[in-house]
This record gives sequence, structure tokens and C-alpha cells, in this order.
Amino acid sequence: MKKNQLPFLLPLLFLTLLVATSCDDNVEVLDKSYYTGAEYRTITATLNLPPSLHDYNADNSFENISPKATLGRVLFYDKNLSADKSVSCASCHDQSKAFSDDVAFSTGIEKRVTTRKSLTIAAVSDFEQHYNSGSQVRPLFFWDERAATLKEQMAETLENPLEMGMPIENLPDVISDKKYYQILFEKAFRTTNIKPNMVLEALEAFVNSIRTSKSKFDFALETNGQNSSHGHFSRFTNQENLGKTLFLQNCNSCHGFSLNSSTSNLISSFAQLTVANNGLDIEYEDQGMASHTYRSEDRGVFKIPGLRNVELTAPYMHDGRFETLEEVVDFYSEGIQAHPNLNIRLQEDGNPKRMNFDASEKAALVAFLKTLTGNQVTREEKWSDPFK
Repeated sequence: MKKNQLPFLLPLLFLTLLVATSCDDNVEVLDKSYYTGAEYRTITATLNLPPSLHDYNADNSFENISPKATLGRVLFYDKNLSADKSVSCASCHDQSKAFSDDVAFSTGIEKRVTTRKSLTIAAVSDFEQHYNSGSQVRPLFFWDERAATLKEQMAETLENPLEMGMPIENLPDVISDKKYYQILFEKAFRTTNIKPNMVLEALEAFVNSIRTSKSKFDFALETNGQNSSHGHFSRFTNQENLGKTLFLQNCNSCHGFSLNSSTSNLISSFAQLTVANNGLDIEYEDQGMASHTYRSEDRGVFKIPGLRNVELTAPYMHDGRFETLEEVVDFYSEGIQAHPNLNIRLQEDGNPKRMNFDASEKAALVAFLKTLTGNQVTREEKWSDPFK
């Protein structure tokens, strides 16, 4: 090194060391990080969040929802959002169960019990697309479809005395003193002045990001081509192909819409039906939609649930009466009841339809339904519990 270079190099070396060793947390930034060093230390004292954001955006998204969905993920798993700090949204929507519950009625605050089975979030390929499809017949929320929007559904669930029992206006008070929330709200909304609607918007972003695919059904359909759903799937066993044929013939007119995805055309022209009376009983203890519409034609009418990941979401029906898929198939085969509001698709000559599947056909239907399981949704870190 030449002597006359030293005066020029020393300041540069000093500046480099200063930046590298600075104790100023506003200067120190993790490499390729979304957070400053101080922010990340605060967050990771409580949460297992990565230094960079997970990607929560849909392929056709025009807005970066990832900051809001990241915040929504934390809120979804936070028991502080319930009145006695005993349950979170995830308590009744378990990721390992495709965001459902494995009991007929879930446990809420103070060990109170709900009156209907928790609906499965990952029952459709794309939650946001399914509920905001632009279709003339748009599915609504809850078993009785009493909520028009996801925010309405969330607000009612948070305030429900059997579930979380938390007045919406109290939400900021229970979370605003937590430093990691101050950071996450600042990132998502550019403010630490938390408002109830921000909580709902973040939760909405997280839930809307949940998508499920990569099932055996999806791979088989992709292999055979998008116009081959009625044909033989080369990736299916003979039993699964028989089950698919039986499904198309007997179940698709109600449940085809629930299989919708970017690749699936296993949907009939009559499939956009969101509610029905399926003849579970002659007299219903739970009146379904009539509980809020008070119309006789809505007695015993309930939401038609999606069938993706149905293998993971037992028990079944609005009251969880069936423990297995085999029981469900048995019911539709020979157990449909003659309720006055029984959907026309389940009638034949004015009587309850009797499909009368034999044992091999029942087994084939169950085998087909199991091809709709896409286990990645149960394992994705970005939808998992972030709390340590």
C-alpha cells in the first residue's frame, strides 16, 4: 500500500466499521429483512415470524396483502381476542384439520359449547375466489348464510357469547399495549392507532389467503387435461375412477361448485347452489335459515359445504351427526327423509331419492372423496401458529 493512499482509506474503513457495529437500532437492518433489527428482536421474543414476509397474494392480486395477512395470522391464533383469553379463531379452525374442528360442537369461552359444527375454511380451493366469484349465486357465511361478508361473519363470531365473547370495540384495548402488534400494525396500516375495523381487515386478509390444491384429484385432472373430468383418470385407481363417475352422476349437481379451482371443470351447469334441505330429518330441531328468515320454505335449509379436504374434517353435517364418510354415503344412499323442503335434486317422482349404492360403490365414493385431500394446506408455515 502506498503511503499517500492511507489518508483516503482510513475514513472509508472507519465508516464501514461504524455501520457494521452500530448500536443504533434505527440504522441496524437485517440483511434482506422486512424489519429493523430492533423490530425483529421485539417480534421474535414472542412470535416465530420470518425476517421477510411470506407471500400471501393470489396470482391475480393487484394489492400486496402480505403485511395485512401477516398481522392477520397473528390475530387468528391469539387467545387475547377472546373475553377470558381461552380461545382463538384457530381453536375452532385447526390447521391440521383443514381449518375445521374434530367435534360436533366446539368449545368457546368459559367452556361454553357452540350449537353447530365449525365450518371448514379449506373446503374450497381458493377461499376468496369462492366467496367473491362474481357469480349470480354467491355463497354467504355461516351454516344458515346469515352473514353477507367475511367481516360480518368474523365480527359476529368474536362477539358471540358462546364463542369468543369479545365486543368489537374492545379489540384495540386488549392488543394495543403489545409491542409486536404496534410493529405489525405500523407495517400493515402505517399507524399504531389501532381501530376495530383494522383487526377485521387483517383477519380477512389472512383467511382469504388460504388456498388448497395439489390433491390427487388436481394432479390427475392436470395430467388428463382440463376437458377430461368425465373420462378415465390415468392417475386414479379403478376404484377412484368408479367413485368419480358415481359422484358426477349423483352428487355433482350440488357439490360440483365446491370443487372449483383454476384447473377443475368438475362442475355441472346446475352446481351453483349454495343452500339446500338434504332430508336429514322429517322435523329439524335446528331450523337452519328459517332461524333468521322466519320463512317456512327455509326450514331445515343449510349451507352446502365444500368437499375439498373432507377426509380431514369429520364429523359431518351442521350438527356433526356422522362420524365417518362411510356414514355420510350410507345416508345419501338410502336414508334421505321426506321433509317438505327437500331439495328437488334429492327427489325422484316426488319422493326422497334412493341411490341404493352397493358396498363396492360406497367404497368407491369414499375413495374418490379422499382424492380431494391436499395436505399442503395443513403444513404450510405461513398459515401456522406463529406464537412460541
